[in-house]
Parts: sequence; structure tokens; C-alpha cells
Amino acid sequence: MTIYFAFSDESGNYKEERYQRFNQKNPYYIRASFIIQGNEWQSLDKFFWNLKREYHIPPTDEIKYSDLWTLIEHQNHPNRRIDERIRFLTRYSIDELKVFVERAIALLTALDDPKIIITISKNDSCGIPTEKTLYMWHLQNLMQRIQKDLIPSTDTPSTNLCLIFIDPVSPKINRILTESYNELFIFGDRFTRYSAIKDCLHFELSHHSCGIQIADYIAGMTYGYLKGRDYSIGVFNRQIRHLIRRGENEKIMGYGVIEIPSNRKVRAFLSEQFQVN
Repeated sequence: MTIYFAFSDESGNYKEERYQRFNQKNPYYIRASFIIQGNEWQSLDKFFWNLKREYHIPPTDEIKYSDLWTLIEHQNHPNRRIDERIRFLTRYSIDELKVFVERAIALLTALDDPKIIITISKNDSCGIPTEKTLYMWHLQNLMQRIQKDLIPSTDTPSTNLCLIFIDPVSPKINRILTESYNELFIFGDRFTRYSAIKDCLHFELSHHSCGIQIADYIAGMTYGYLKGRDYSIGVFNRQIRHLIRRGENEKIMGYGVIEIPSNRKVRAFLSEQFQVN
């Protein structure tokens, strides 16, 4: 049996009750995940912590994608109150942290066939599903694609198994994610039964997990890409795009980039944004 690890984190926000102002401030809810062979985790972990040591980032601390913009905001408004987080970040230059984040994502390229899967909800076009429903759809689409890759045919015996690791968000959302995952695992859906996926969702604190931290960078870069940020666009094109899961004719839409819920107009919009056919 081959064991796989999937690490997943989110970027953006979603609420069932939301108004135009919310959608303008929070245009997307994104979940980014990457899947690797379990026996490669140790080398990824080693290289990631060595990279942190090189940049003098304490092993108990983490640099989040959002920290880049927190530091930029602080430099643009130096007279605002400085909290502990900003005080920590001011040890580093923005350029240092940008290079660190980019190099962290690039560690995936040294692995054997890692795959990135990105699920995206466009808040002004996704209707009003409950939070539980929307989060379940994101998990379901991730699980479906993992199952498909690990067991291409329903007639194939289950010789692979994937464990999914996710960053805890809040007690309420953690409960929603756990219940949604459990329902999908036990009952399956009209597309598949999840025989190649571990029976429970695994929560990992991000500052303890190299995989969750890298998933955070991928999610943040994707969000920044869709927001038109030059830095995020550059890193996405250099370090992320070529690792996205692909289907027939190297297509990423519907395979490695999935709109949630299914919506032809949103898919056309994302196809244009990601410059794919």
C-alpha cells in the first residue's frame, strides 16, 4: 500500500448572509491543497525547517501569506499602533519574506509528482448555500479528485490511502468540516465511495506543520493572483501553475482548478483569469 498526504488551507471568507460590501471586500473563498507521497514528507519537512533556519525564523513561529500585506500596511502607516505580531514581523524586510515564501513553495518541485488542487467560490456568484454546505462542497471536490487519482477505476482494488491534513479555523467551522467529511466518507455521494481516503479529517496547527504552511502560501498566492497583485501573479506562474492537477489535453479547469458550486459563467471567468482554454 502507498500512503499519500494531502495538506489543505483556505484563503478569503464566506458567509451565507452577505451584502455587496462583503463581496467587494471578500470576493473569493479559496481552499488550496497539495498531495504528495507520504514517504516524501520527511524530506519536505527537513528542507522547510532548514529554510526557516536560514532566514532566522524561530521554529515555533510561522510566516503566513497575509503577513506580507500586514508588513506592507505597517510600512505605509508607520504611526499606527504596533502589536506583537507586527513587532515580530519588523525583524524582517518585505523582500526577505517574499523570497522565503517563494522558496518554500518551490520545495514541492523537488518531490515526485506533487499535485495541487484549488477550489474557488466567487462570492458574488455562488448563491446562498449554508457555510456547512459550501465547506462540504470544497472538501467533496478535493476528495473526489484524490479518490480518482488513487483508484482510477471502481473495479481496482484499494492499494492506496490518503490522509488529509487541514488547519483548524474555529470550533464552529472545525465541527462543520469534521461532520461534512464524516458524512462524505460514510455515505459517499452519487459519484463515488471514498475507499482510498482515511476515515477522519486530521487537524494540524499550522505553526507545527510545514505542509499546512505551504498550503497557506498556495492559497494566498491564488487569492492574490485573482486580485491582480503583481507579486502573487509572478509567483503563481513560476511556482504553482505547473504543479496544478491536469486532465485531458493538459486542462486544469475542472481537474485542478474547480469552481464551487458548479457554474458555467464562473468557470468561464476563471478560465479567462488563469489564461487557459
